[in-house]
Amino acid sequence: MKLLLQFWIATTFIFFSFSNTKAEEIDLQDIVNKVNLDSLIENVNQLTGRSTVYIQGVADTIVSRHYLHIGNEKAFQFLKNRIHDYGYATDSMVFSATGKNLLGIKEGELYPKRVVIIGAHYDDLPNSPKAPGADDNASGVSAVLEAARVLKDISLPYTIVFAFWDEEERGLLGSAAYTSSFGKNNDTLIGYINLDMIAWDENLDNNVELHVRPVANSLDLAGTIQNINEDYQIGLKIQVINPGSGDSDYASFWKNNYPAVGLNEEYMGTDFNPYWHTSSDIIDFFNFQYFHKISQLAIASLAKFASDTSISVGISENKYLSDNIKVYPNPFSDKIVVKIAEQDQSVLSFSLFDLRGKYILGENIQNQQEISLPNYLAKGNYILKIQSKEHIYIQKICKQ
Repeated sequence: MKLLLQFWIATTFIFFSFSNTKAEEIDLQDIVNKVNLDSLIENVNQLTGRSTVYIQGVADTIVSRHYLHIGNEKAFQFLKNRIHDYGYATDSMVFSATGKNLLGIKEGELYPKRVVIIGAHYDDLPNSPKAPGADDNASGVSAVLEAARVLKDISLPYTIVFAFWDEEERGLLGSAAYTSSFGKNNDTLIGYINLDMIAWDENLDNNVELHVRPVANSLDLAGTIQNINEDYQIGLKIQVINPGSGDSDYASFWKNNYPAVGLNEEYMGTDFNPYWHTSSDIIDFFNFQYFHKISQLAIASLAKFASDTSISVGISENKYLSDNIKVYPNPFSDKIVVKIAEQDQSVLSFSLFDLRGKYILGENIQNQQEISLPNYLAKGNYILKIQSKEHIYIQKICKQ
């Protein structure tokens, strides 16, 4: 009990001292100001064949990013080179004979296992020699690249993953593969921001759709984005779509019970891009100021999620609730025991959250170890997350 109390005091001190200092050092207005329209445009030009790219030192152009065309691999290599140029580690995820995700990783200074992701799919349509896919989705990819550039020299407590999904156009295959395997390294997802088509606004109304569902703490993330738009006078008119569409990569996160939101131009309204999925989806039809504003909002929101340790950790009860786990006594007063009916389980990860998903404390434990919970816990319900080698179990527990 004494050791656990010391652990709790130490981690609580670090948690609150960090959130009262490090988060305050993040100047969101400065981040908004650093998002550069010329940089965003050049990214799109390079991804759509308007500008030359260099792949392994050789000048080339990307004229199609369809998954069956060589330009898809060229885009992957171009993005990988750019992420390396910004100083990030990269990882790739091959999930099919033709599909490959790219991940740029900015490790968090204090909580590297707590992850914020911003992502966009880099594949496109149609299946033709010329498929620029400027709005769908070089625009979203460009904003993710710009996020990597703007944040490269800023220290943050949480890890950021800059994700470039492949084969979204085939049914969200890249993001589905990633989300089904997320958490195997005991990572916790704070939130995901999806960018898919963010540059068409023909009627100049500045309407942007914010897609969200009541999954984990997704609604809280959406509220934070709305506040940033107002507080920093970005000037967009946010239309909250709840429940959000299932047609882009945020749906893969919701399906796996992870917190996610999506920012995009009008899917549901009358101002839909008529050049979608055609060879005429080119940068000439962009509303550049609108493109700039959505990018500013997305990148400022990403920085907020990755720096504010008071934001709720994304978790919902009953994700993997199973007969394989027993928690007793429940209700409890000060101690509980967790029993996992899996073979060869010795070390488990234990985390406790309040009902809004806010992290309280956690540590490694042994199977069937008696856990003493801190006396400061108020009476009421909590969410217990237990992670074994192969599974995550979520259980509601009650202090009486």
